[in-house]
Amino acid sequence: MRWIGMVVLTVCLYAPYAVAQYQNEWHFGGWGAGIGLNFNTNPPTVVPTAYIDATGSGATVTDEEGNLLFYTDGSRVWNSNHELMPNGNGLVWTGSCGWLNTVSQRDGMIIQPIPFDSNRYYIFSITFANCLDPTGQGIYYPSSLYYSIVDMTLDGGLGDIVPGEKGILIDQGLSSGGICIVPGNNCDYWLLAHTYYANNSSWYPTYSQTPPDTTLREIGLLAYHITEGGINMEPVHTIISDPAYLSQDIQGNNIPIVVSHDRTTLLVMNLLGKFDPGTGIFSDYFRLFPASNFISYGCSIHNAQFSPSDKKLYVSAVIGDGWGANLYNTEQGIFQFDLSEFNYYPIRQSRKMVYSQYSGLPEPDDWRSVGQVRLTPHSEIYFISRVGFGYLYGGDTFRDELNTIVNPDADFDDLIVQEDILFIGPDTIHYGWGLPTPVHNRLYISDTQTQV
Repeated sequence: MRWIGMVVLTVCLYAPYAVAQYQNEWHFGGWGAGIGLNFNTNPPTVVPTAYIDATGSGATVTDEEGNLLFYTDGSRVWNSNHELMPNGNGLVWTGSCGWLNTVSQRDGMIIQPIPFDSNRYYIFSITFANCLDPTGQGIYYPSSLYYSIVDMTLDGGLGDIVPGEKGILIDQGLSSGGICIVPGNNCDYWLLAHTYYANNSSWYPTYSQTPPDTTLREIGLLAYHITEGGINMEPVHTIISDPAYLSQDIQGNNIPIVVSHDRTTLLVMNLLGKFDPGTGIFSDYFRLFPASNFISYGCSIHNAQFSPSDKKLYVSAVIGDGWGANLYNTEQGIFQFDLSEFNYYPIRQSRKMVYSQYSGLPEPDDWRSVGQVRLTPHSEIYFISRVGFGYLYGGDTFRDELNTIVNPDADFDDLIVQEDILFIGPDTIHYGWGLPTPVHNRLYISDTQTQV
């Protein structure tokens, strides 16, 4: 007699473009007001929001149908009724800045589904180093990384923070700025952060002081492994020893970390390199902008975004050799790089300015600041710009604009850029420079049957 059995195999499927349907609403805001965008329509529809008083990023997650689940500024979390969750306040220790400790961060908060659990989500939050001053003496400590867990079965299905799973410390001694999620190869994730630069005194003189209970590690990338069993608090540490990177590229201590859709290319501040989703190691990196572009106060990379096909990279940055009175010696805007060949020379040579701080302004003393770039569920790239009319001469009239790169996979000469596509608030409201961080690629679980 021959027996036919069935073995059920659980398979993790990585879906590089699945982010769209799990982030079909964006919630972000400014001083005194916020805005919600629903991408279930094209163009998106403006919807209510409780998200206010933020100049950095935010994070939002929707379900498989594109319906809102919840959103957060890293310190607070709101449900789909735009109400603060019952246990949804105080996700991090706020120091002297209160909830501002996370909302001024670029990419300082991320929502990520917990592996093999359709009802529970991590919220990762990194604090702003400039705010942590428990002594009251102006000693600014490095950033700390926390996690909280939202369970969508709580509060009648609206979700809430799990008791005992709020504001759990992962690590200290980190740089302010971006954290990033990269799916691994075996139903796992990597949470990426950057070590603290203790010798950087160009922005905050007290950074040279070693904070208590903090181990200052060599400069580099930290990759925390996340599996079904939880978070490994001992990260994989890629040490970056490039002297120019240490002395120039990371001024301001605000380090963006951005990964490609195929998970293999990583931008860490000004270093573009390869990431191994199996080991968490960052390697083969080179400087995207020349070191000479970062020689002065105020020059930095805000963030970046890979195009849907990963063939292009868009970087929001301030580069040059001037600030303040020498403002016109800087370039601020959105730059495009061609990644068709992964080699530093052709990539550097391909740099083009897509959007400039000076283009299209009515008067020579007007000025535009350019914020973050972010891929939408419609495969466009949005970015915020802020126009200051008469800014250089003491003017205080501002307008925040939402702009789009319609076809980000296109070559530079074929790009379509549409300015001011959506009115996002009166001139008196400052919307800052942040857009919501991505729910960076969900792992899909499927069952397959095999005869034995």
